[in-house]
Amino acid sequence: MLTAGELAAMKAVQVQALPATCTIQRSTRTANSIGERVVSWSNAATGVACRLAKVQQQAQRGSMSQQSVVIGSWVLTVAT
Repeated sequence: MLTAGELAAMKAVQVQALPATCTIQRSTRTANSIGERVVSWSNAATGVACRLAKVQQQAQRGSMSQQSVVIGSWVLTVAT
């Protein structure tokens, strides 16, 4: 069994690992009067402890153009 002090210490470490807050949104799909799909967003939770971390980033150049494309991957971690 964990003591109250040990549990409090573990919670403090978790808070430090999630230094930011975010808003989690949920989409709702409906049809308008002419049958087109409409997506609306509503907040499911606000002020959720989180961390956003970049995993990797790659620059790619197309062979037929002078344009560069940067592709980045991110991981969002939220408290449960």
